[in-house]
Amino acid sequence: MTDDRDRASRVGAAKEDWWQAEPATSERIATVQAAAEVLDAVLRAARSLDTTSRARPVDHVEAPQRCVLVVDDCPDTRELYAEALRSAGFRAELAGDGKIALEMAFALRPDAVVLDFSMPEMDGGQVLRRLAADNITCDIPVVMVSAFTDEVPREVRLSCRAFLPKPCDPQELCRLMNLVIACPGTHPLDDSRTPSHAARASCRTTS
Repeated sequence: MTDDRDRASRVGAAKEDWWQAEPATSERIATVQAAAEVLDAVLRAARSLDTTSRARPVDHVEAPQRCVLVVDDCPDTRELYAEALRSAGFRAELAGDGKIALEMAFALRPDAVVLDFSMPEMDGGQVLRRLAADNITCDIPVVMVSAFTDEVPREVRLSCRAFLPKPCDPQELCRLMNLVIACPGTHPLDDSRTPSHAARASCRTTS
């Protein structure tokens, strides 16, 4: 009998606790539902982001073309160099005299300049000095070319990155462009008139 009374007492106490519990109001139900909806949205967004990141290919970013300004008063020579440079992946811009070359150099800021020495009105030496004197263009590497090597002053040859005698092999010119663009800085070169020597000298560092 005592056990029966104890069990009855515990059952009664449980019923009393249940009736005293806080009722589930409509506000509490709405709060729980809103939290569940937020959690579901977060989980769906996480799954979508993970799937998208795995499926999306990596965008290919092409490097900008390196620009070479070709300066020569001979149209055939300009076109010959330009065709070779474009075939090698460069962007070639053309100028027929020194004045136009300076205007284009200031506007375009090319990666390198191929500059003929013997030109009317303003020769390559004058253009080179004007480029070197301005902060905008002083770091642009210049490759001087000329058919009259004996007329080119030594100080001019030593003020450019490389000196090539005409006629020069367009493919050798393209290889030299890659070298002078890849090797930053300006420094005097050895007094050499062979393209291979000039190419090697263009990447020599100075202390």
